[in-house]
Amino acid sequence: MKKLFFILTVVGIFLTNATANADTKSTLSKLELSGSTGTAFGKGPGRSKAVTPPLEVSQDATAIYVDFYRSVGDVTVALYDQMGQKVYQSVVVSSYGVTEVIDTTYLPEGMYKIVFTNTSGMNLEGNFVL
Repeated sequence: MKKLFFILTVVGIFLTNATANADTKSTLSKLELSGSTGTAFGKGPGRSKAVTPPLEVSQDATAIYVDFYRSVGDVTVALYDQMGQKVYQSVVVSSYGVTEVIDTTYLPEGMYKIVFTNTSGMNLEGNFVL
């Protein structure tokens, strides 16, 4: 009886956490990116550009979330305001599962551009509104 109670408790906690995470993700809006992902890493036969994008960007009312799906080296992330002034810059060591969170609560309302670059020629950008 105690084992059954324990198992039901663990399953209940797992389902509660999964629901909370799904609710958080559902409030995010995805940003569309355009540009080049650059050259593939590695040398030799069989190395080619990957079909899936190396990252995905989403936003909510307080932050921009950058989810990396594979390593593309050190990635410079920059935000520009509508006047073209850089308002944020960071270098992220990309890898599968890495999420960079950019706090946007200090930025005034307006149009912004996010730009991702690396030394292998990646140049992706997208626009968003705060």
